[in-house]
Amino acid sequence: FYPHGGLGIVSCHFDSEEDCYISYAVAPANWRLDDRSRPLARKPFLEHSWDPATRTFRGRVEWDPKFSGNRRWDYEMVFADDFSSIVGGSVTADQSDVTPFCDPWSPQEAERGLHYLRRVPPPESVFGGVYIQGPAYRHAAEGIASYHFVAEDVCYISY
Repeated sequence: FYPHGGLGIVSCHFDSEEDCYISYAVAPANWRLDDRSRPLARKPFLEHSWDPATRTFRGRVEWDPKFSGNRRWDYEMVFADDFSSIVGGSVTADQSDVTPFCDPWSPQEAERGLHYLRRVPPPESVFGGVYIQGPAYRHAAEGIASYHFVAEDVCYISY
């Protein structure tokens, strides 16, 4: 899951239940810890948990030396029904400064909080895909003049 900046710039990775981390692999050169060193390329989540019933991930990141004056970030991330984005939750820095995760498709929330989308590798073919109208994918738009390419012999428009 990555923010506007892209992969490796505070992108969240969930490679397995045991391997969850934030990537700073290509973070800007001016992003420095308080001692002027660069953040680790992979900063692991500590004491993380996953609740599949609510699609909620919780975890903690600790900084030593501090990062922007903060020693600890507590995360709660609520994922969309289709896991396409993070639509709720927050990051709490040092148990006081709270930044919300916001639905990236909500125009009301365009200017506030953190917006994360799931990275999906590009397809190798048109088949197996659905194309909908609009600037961004919304599950609700499937079936409103959407184009479905199931296989070479199964292609249709859904109304």
